[in-house]
Amino acid sequence: MSQLQSRLQIIAENWFLNEPAFFAVYCSHKITEVPDLKVAVRVGKGRVEVNPEFLDSIDDSQLAEILRVEMIRILLKHPYERQPKDCSKEVCTLASDCVISCNYGKSLKHFTLTSPREFNLPDGEFYEFYARKIQKQLPEISGGQNSGKNEKSKSEKLAEISKLWDEDELQSVTISNLIERIQNWGSMPANLVETIKSCAKPKVDYRKILQGFRASIISSKRNLTRMKPNRRTGFNSMGSVYSFFTSLIVAVDVSKSIDSEQLVKFYDIVNGFFRYGISKIDVMQFDNEIISVEAMSKSQREVNIKGRRGTDFQKVIDYVYFNGPYDGLIILTDGYATPPVIPENFKTKILYVVTNQTAYDDNSFWMLKSGRLILINIDIF
Repeated sequence: MSQLQSRLQIIAENWFLNEPAFFAVYCSHKITEVPDLKVAVRVGKGRVEVNPEFLDSIDDSQLAEILRVEMIRILLKHPYERQPKDCSKEVCTLASDCVISCNYGKSLKHFTLTSPREFNLPDGEFYEFYARKIQKQLPEISGGQNSGKNEKSKSEKLAEISKLWDEDELQSVTISNLIERIQNWGSMPANLVETIKSCAKPKVDYRKILQGFRASIISSKRNLTRMKPNRRTGFNSMGSVYSFFTSLIVAVDVSKSIDSEQLVKFYDIVNGFFRYGISKIDVMQFDNEIISVEAMSKSQREVNIKGRRGTDFQKVIDYVYFNGPYDGLIILTDGYATPPVIPENFKTKILYVVTNQTAYDDNSFWMLKSGRLILINIDIF
């Protein structure tokens, strides 16, 4: 374990005892060291990326403070949603700083965030308000030709911080579920807690989430054709047509703990993917063994279910690893089994879909380390 990893572990252990909200967010994202990172820390895409060289130059209290700010940013879901289309990511970063500064600025001892007053804006407004107002004041924040050296440096830093930011329904849902489960907010100010809670969504459109996962793993293939002119040379050269496809496998848990109603809902989900434009899906039935793998090209009304023993996720991971490549793996399960060991070069994106809140609470800590996780309440499906 490196010195930085040891310091981060100590901070996490302290949060576990005294700051449960920060600890919960910390565990929901993967900590990644990026030596050439131009800023100390940035978040997004389910990761917290850190610059080890910079963090080695600051003390533990400063390190903890930087991480607290980023945990709050995640809880507010700024890297994952609510980003106005007419605003640059750099401006969204400034707007995020303004919100955190208003609600948490007095708790910061070592660093100062951008304040609304720097743009002659009032305190206590919402994220989108700050983004749109700042964008109007700084239309060339991304670095225009007339920008000075300091302004360009600041713009480059803002661009680096927000590089991982993107609309992400799955991450947004994960954070909403996390917020709803937090009972102890530690030292976080009450006004900030209320702001965070207002960001949580009580209801989730699981169909939109699954469609979003499909979109995240979609691939494209370039084909040359004489039927379309080349953009530069016209019909003298062959044009390009892109066909879109994805290689998806859905693993259905058919162990004895899954009842008939859950299995019906699982296959409803599988059939639903054909409405999202996927032409073929490999569907696996598994318990403590791989029972069957069938290529489906259309919805099926009747399915022969076998198995009904215990559950072993490792069998699923090993099958996908040795029989791929697959772009995406969706595991439909109640969640109860030994966590699998994911190979280091496992490139298939994983989405776990569990069927009740208890299963989510009991297994999210390990599922989120290897993939994404959503909860579908069978009772209101």
